[in-house]
Amino acid sequence: MNRTISGRITLNLLAGIVITVVTIVLAVVWMASRQNEQAAESTQTMVVGGVAAMKRRAEALANDYGWWDDSYLAFESGDAEWLDINVGSSVTETMVADLFAILSPEGEIAYAWEMDEEQKLATILTPDVVKAIRDLTADMPVESLAARGAFLRVGADPLVIGVSRIPPF
Repeated sequence: MNRTISGRITLNLLAGIVITVVTIVLAVVWMASRQNEQAAESTQTMVVGGVAAMKRRAEALANDYGWWDDSYLAFESGDAEWLDINVGSSVTETMVADLFAILSPEGEIAYAWEMDEEQKLATILTPDVVKAIRDLTADMPVESLAARGAFLRVGADPLVIGVSRIPPF
């Protein structure tokens, strides 16, 4: 029962060392978990912002072509050459989009251009995709030039679309 002073000091030092090590380990684990949470939140914010930016870009592109009165006139007159040179070239030459399509008011694909000629247009613009586009524009006013964007699933791939009406002026 009688311990020497050096034995008690040794026990107190060991207890202090154990408490210090446990405190440091717990602090490091806590800081690491907080860092992981912050990194996950930052990554999610970055991805959501990037996806929203892609949608806004698709909307802006659709809006640009929606303002073009000559597009409407060429569509109405069936001027495929004008549409190919002025609209189709945005895909085939300047590559601002992978795919560009003009749907008739009845929902038929009137004109379409795609960057990847190996991929068949019918595998992208399936009846389900055309229906989703029509649903997106169902309550869009005819006179409105405000484009809408959406994300669709085409097979296993996501598709970012921007749709706008091409109304007469």
